[in-house]
Amino acid sequence: MAKKNMSTEEFNRLVGAVPDDKAEHRLMFRILACGLRTNELVALKVKWINFQRATIFIPAEVAKNKKDRHVVFPDSIHADLYDQQEYREKDDYLFTQERFKDKPLSTRWIRKIFDEYQTKAGLEGYSPHSLRHYAAETMVRNKIPVNFIQQQLGHSSLNTTMIYLSNNLDERRHVIRSSNFEV
Repeated sequence: MAKKNMSTEEFNRLVGAVPDDKAEHRLMFRILACGLRTNELVALKVKWINFQRATIFIPAEVAKNKKDRHVVFPDSIHADLYDQQEYREKDDYLFTQERFKDKPLSTRWIRKIFDEYQTKAGLEGYSPHSLRHYAAETMVRNKIPVNFIQQQLGHSSLNTTMIYLSNNLDERRHVIRSSNFEV
């Protein structure tokens, strides 16, 4: 049986499990929930964040499909993102190792802390990549056009993005049953 997608309630439990003194961990999860891949998060540099446009630039050399893209981030993370980068230089990584401030985190370390907070939140079976799926499902539920979702996630093919539309069975069932659709 396939693992269900992370619900909003589960996402809130996950980020709620992060203590206030580890706010950067919460921010990492919230950035992943904007549609970034884990490797894009660990490579994220301060200079790639544009606060005026509310975007994170993902350069081709980091992106999976080797194409530049801009990921829009919501107002809800603006202040935390600003605080995270405030005392860093433009060429610095946004998230660094605790002992080596010039070294980026590893995807393995992201998985380790994700698993720690997932357990604290009473969840299981998810991974950091689940937050990218959560982003797509949330955008679908909020009726964001599929081509915008494709751009946000950096999918080369619209067919890849369409998977998220077909996965939303509960929403589809609700819409069809509450419409005037008859056969």
